[in-house]
Amino acid sequence: MNKQADEKGTPEGKPQPSLQEQLDALSPKEKSDLGMGVLVVALIAATLIATWVILGLATSGGVFGYLLAFVAVALLVGGFLWQRILA
Repeated sequence: MNKQADEKGTPEGKPQPSLQEQLDALSPKEKSDLGMGVLVVALIAATLIATWVILGLATSGGVFGYLLAFVAVALLVGGFLWQRILA
C-alpha cells in the first residue's frame, strides 16, 4: 500500500470519508444490492451452521450445538435487519 495514502487518507491527501458518508453516497439501487448481498451471506452462513447442527456434528458438545443454532438465528435476523436498513 501507498505510505502516503496510509498517513493522509488518500494519495491526494484528502481525508478518507466515513462509512456513513460512503453509505449515504450510494444510490438506492446500490444500497439494495448491498443489502441483498449481506442477506445472502447471512443466509449461506446460517444454512451451513444449521446443516451442521442437524447432521449432529455439533451435538456431541451439548450446549455447543445450541450455541451454534443461536448464532445461525442471529445471522438470519442480522441479515434481514441490514437488508431493511440499507434498502
